[in-house]
This record gives sequence, structure tokens and C-alpha cells, in this order.
Amino acid sequence: MSDKALNITIPKFPGFKVSLHKFTNVQNAAEIKSNLLSGNQDYNFAFINSQTIISSEQLIASVYRSLLDYTEDKIRTRTLHSEVIFSLSPTQNVS
Repeated sequence: MSDKALNITIPKFPGFKVSLHKFTNVQNAAEIKSNLLSGNQDYNFAFINSQTIISSEQLIASVYRSLLDYTEDKIRTRTLHSEVIFSLSPTQNVS
């Protein structure tokens, strides 16, 4: 279960639901990562290590940038979720 949750609406994108959840003591991270990388549609979210996030504003800015690129058909990754991760990256490579 989620320890912390934040549901936001970005005024420019009212048709998109954005929910941020922080989980602790995740026991099946390898399984989740495997399903995300394989494109399993049951895992329809971005999986981000919270230790790499400085503030919720950083994450919201990444979501905003990703939605902007998505709605303008300019995303550089396969999914909107992976675009959020890409937007968080300080380089142009996601590893």
C-alpha cells in the first residue's frame, strides 16, 4: 500500500489524471522492473526511485514537460510514463 499519495490536476491538461505515490519496503522491485521493461500493460505507471527526487515540484515539472511533449506528438520514448523518467534525466540517455 502507498505510504504517501498526491493527486494533482495540471490546469493545461485537465483530461489527464496524475497520481504520485511513494511506497516503502518494496519487496518485488525486480519483478516490477521486468514487467515495465517488457511493456506489460498491467503496469501502466512510471517506477521512479524516490531517492533521486529532490522535491515534488521536480516531479511535477517532469510530468508537465512530458504531457506537453505528448500532446504535441513530440515524445522521444515509447510511452508517456517512460517520458516522465526521461524528463527527469540530466542527460539525453535513460539507463
